[in-house]
Amino acid sequence: MLRSAVEVAARQDREEADEPPGDEVTALVDVARSYLEDHSPSSEPADDHHLVVVHLSRLNMNGHHTVIDTNPFVLTGWDYQSDLALTVDVSVDEHELLESSGLVDHGSLNNIQLALQIECASTGHRTLRMVEASKCSPTGSIEVSLPSREIAHEIRIQVVVVLGSSDTDAHDNRAAHLKGSRLRSVDTFFRVILEGDGSMFPTEAVNFVEAGFPANAVWFLKFKAEGLDEPMLGTVRLFVNTAHPQSQALLSGDDTVVMSVLRHGILEQMLLSIAAAHTPEDLVIGAEDSTGAVLDSLTQLHLGMSLASTLAALNTSRAETLSRLQGETGLLMGDAG
Repeated sequence: MLRSAVEVAARQDREEADEPPGDEVTALVDVARSYLEDHSPSSEPADDHHLVVVHLSRLNMNGHHTVIDTNPFVLTGWDYQSDLALTVDVSVDEHELLESSGLVDHGSLNNIQLALQIECASTGHRTLRMVEASKCSPTGSIEVSLPSREIAHEIRIQVVVVLGSSDTDAHDNRAAHLKGSRLRSVDTFFRVILEGDGSMFPTEAVNFVEAGFPANAVWFLKFKAEGLDEPMLGTVRLFVNTAHPQSQALLSGDDTVVMSVLRHGILEQMLLSIAAAHTPEDLVIGAEDSTGAVLDSLTQLHLGMSLASTLAALNTSRAETLSRLQGETGLLMGDAG
């Protein structure tokens, strides 16, 4: 009988009846709706901000602590060698969280976990840290370290509340019972913008023998020529051979003859890679911080031509174009631009 009443309630929500239902049916529908409201967990309470409160409070970069007081937060002085650690403060209202999830009679905070998710779209890096919700009730902190050289441009932080383990049977009130079930996501995303004076490319110092690169090379450039519409910090990665005697000169960033060779070599390699993967007609420059936009500005600066015009010149007069590039980038000159 209750099932029939629920079906009547559903039909009333989907369509208008030609005639108003009788008093008996109306009363039965009201009972059914009241039952469902009392026995079903609310997936989205009207105001659940007090259930799980998250605040990105502190950031540690290379041993120096910074208080985060804005969202998004701009981190200046950052470079790709920086070691970062984040502290996220969390407050959990145990009773309200269990009740809103329909788990008051079926579990405790020991069976609920907070999943701290950190993502970097530019490099594809993702970090996931799981913590029992009980450790943040009423308050607690989650700390997570981020590897250097694997993030760039911007990171996004969010907390998701999930069920920690499965129950044997489904609950009568349809509450979540499977491990990993998402109970709710905290609405607030935190963003940290990474800005600094370091190299324009993610740079990693490694021993080439151990890394599997050509043992006597000075540097090795990984470049995704197909990603011109993607952020440049996610398409380029420079490796410097620590076993090479000039490695420190390259890593220092000082404006030396050695550095002029590196700057010219990187730009030349990227342009040749793009010329092999694209035609001037199918070129997609992308947004301001995209690979295509950055390279377009560099060809405008050094050659006085757009990236598309540079590709056309490489196709018709490659030797002359590359020769011009040597002179305009200041190859073998200490003040290379």
